[in-house]
Amino acid sequence: MLHRILLLSFLFIYSAASAIQLPGKGRLSGKILDKSTAETLIGVPVMLEGTTLGSTTDLDGKFLITGIPEGTYSVSIRYVGYQSKLIQNVTIKTDDVTNLEVSLESSSQELNEVTVVAEMKRENTGSVLLMQKKSATVQDGVSAESIKRTPDRNTGDVVKRVSGASVQEGKFVIVRGLNDRYNGAMLNGVPLASTEPDRKAFSFDLFPANLLDNLIIVKTASADLPGEFAGGMLQINTKDIPDQAFMSFSAGTSLNGQSTFKPYTTYATGKKDWLGKDDGTRALPDDFPSSVDLKSATNTEKYEASKLLPNDWSPISETSTPLAQNYQFSFGNSYEKGNDRFGFIGALTYSNTRRTYLTERADFDFDGQQNFEYNDEQYRSNVFWGALLNMSYRIGQHSKISLKNIYSTNANDQVIMRTGQDIENSQDNRAEAFWYNSTAFQNSVLNGEHALNEDGLKVQWNLGYSSLSQLTPDLRRMLYYRDATPGAEDTT
Repeated sequence: MLHRILLLSFLFIYSAASAIQLPGKGRLSGKILDKSTAETLIGVPVMLEGTTLGSTTDLDGKFLITGIPEGTYSVSIRYVGYQSKLIQNVTIKTDDVTNLEVSLESSSQELNEVTVVAEMKRENTGSVLLMQKKSATVQDGVSAESIKRTPDRNTGDVVKRVSGASVQEGKFVIVRGLNDRYNGAMLNGVPLASTEPDRKAFSFDLFPANLLDNLIIVKTASADLPGEFAGGMLQINTKDIPDQAFMSFSAGTSLNGQSTFKPYTTYATGKKDWLGKDDGTRALPDDFPSSVDLKSATNTEKYEASKLLPNDWSPISETSTPLAQNYQFSFGNSYEKGNDRFGFIGALTYSNTRRTYLTERADFDFDGQQNFEYNDEQYRSNVFWGALLNMSYRIGQHSKISLKNIYSTNANDQVIMRTGQDIENSQDNRAEAFWYNSTAFQNSVLNGEHALNEDGLKVQWNLGYSSLSQLTPDLRRMLYYRDATPGAEDTT
């Protein structure tokens, strides 16, 4: 039911976005900040010199001027208590959005009007850098523009690029050398619960990288954050209202010299594996005894129960491993009526990857004596997809209400083939392991921001819902061994 609702929502908004005709004039958008505090400024007038076009910043310090004829303009910014600024040579193009970020210096005493003339600078990552510089806490972050320039597929990959952070198993984050249980996570301002049933940890590979607006890691405590972290608090923010209607699609592939076009081993497969969902192929039969009944059953009863299981214990060999594939589709638009503004943004991302890993394992005692020597062939298939749908409504310049939704599925299918010798017990071993795991995550947040005065005093509230499910329908391990002593019989 959830998948159908998400699909219908995407189709409806996609149709609305497709029917929109972009205006024949350009737009100017941007953000106004206090240079000393990096705080956004509310109600700052922004005017185009020589025209009647202008706007004022909202409670996020953002402004948008529409219907601008193509050309070069000077942008005038004047605000009480701050030095005025005139930015020249701002180029506006038809059916395009020009971005502008400005920092104003406060006036410490009464003076005649001072105009500072500066050239326009496109600082798309300036907000994150300025926030780091002026923040009262120690923090680091990555902006959406930086993420676009990397091949990162999920948030776990993005975290690796933050100073002082590392990732274990491709998903669990360690900050300043402290284990994952000492870290916290927040999505759009709402704390996230643990994704693991047996420990406090969050799996950051659940979020597609291209759906992020920014990622900030706060490394010291402050009054506006939960106090349950010692390593770091990871703040994940998804995309918000776009400046203009857009629609984009991209597809990519990758080649791995050890895996691609080479033999691959798998086992039981289902029709929905490409969606990261098991269709019941790996599920236990309906009449299979429960774990409680199985523990108290006799050997004869266990043997009879084993006959109910499908005879698919043999691995399946495939002649070639296909190229990895990934797809990204996003769209959005915004509407204005007077001082009110409504916008939405949606995105879908999908990837399907197969990898082969060849590993040599050995164990030695302190005296140098070897205990075992194994060779592992690991075949891993990963299906990862996510959907995002965010909607925001700005009421005038001082209030905004947003509804942000994200859904993701991450499935891993793994086969391990091990051969080698247990030297300590004089055994030749051959082992096989089949493992399938699928994790689905859903998060919805309704939040609001309301400015109480022109000095930046705000009230923020949010209402969040999160759902996490993990399914491991099939986990099988088989061990074959024989006594390496000459003349010994084979044993399984």
